[in-house]
Amino acid sequence: MRSMSLLKTSAVVLACWGVLLPQSLIAAAPQNSAAPMVHDVKLADAGTLHGFVVDAQGVGVDGAAVSIQAANGEVAQSVTDANGHYVAHNLRGGVYQIVAGQGTQFVRAWAPGTAPPAAREQALLVSGSEVVRGQFGGDSVSRGVTGATLGISIASLVIGIITLSKVNDNEDMVIGLQGNVLNVEDNVNEIFEAVDP
Repeated sequence: MRSMSLLKTSAVVLACWGVLLPQSLIAAAPQNSAAPMVHDVKLADAGTLHGFVVDAQGVGVDGAAVSIQAANGEVAQSVTDANGHYVAHNLRGGVYQIVAGQGTQFVRAWAPGTAPPAAREQALLVSGSEVVRGQFGGDSVSRGVTGATLGISIASLVIGIITLSKVNDNEDMVIGLQGNVLNVEDNVNEIFEAVDP
């Protein structure tokens, strides 16, 4: 009985803690990626960079202006064809930022014969809607959903524990009543035996 009372108290404290806890402590903090991802790309002969500009669905973007920039500014320009393909000539090995529409990509261009095995033959840039790599709980709406889900889960747990406790109390009462009924039956039997010799 005492352990159930302690369990009930613990459940209530846990439920209150879950509801009152600031949501910022429950949800994951947004990740801040300071360094952009750089992709390795092989340059073809004469420093030629091949690439594609696609939309969020992977369809080539026709007529997109492509700007290839180094640390000291723009070094090449190109325009995509109907398939989203573009070509830039006379580039040297180095790091470039490729910009087309609303998309940006950083590439490390490798001179012919010097690229690592994992380097790609072409650059791929997704233009248009922002590509999001997320985690549930990263924005304020999902933090609220996470907090509400946690609160409901804890409340459900508390209700279940209290219900279980009441069921256990009722079982104890039934067992006690059964014992009383047996005592009454014994008393009645003794009375009948005393009256009826």
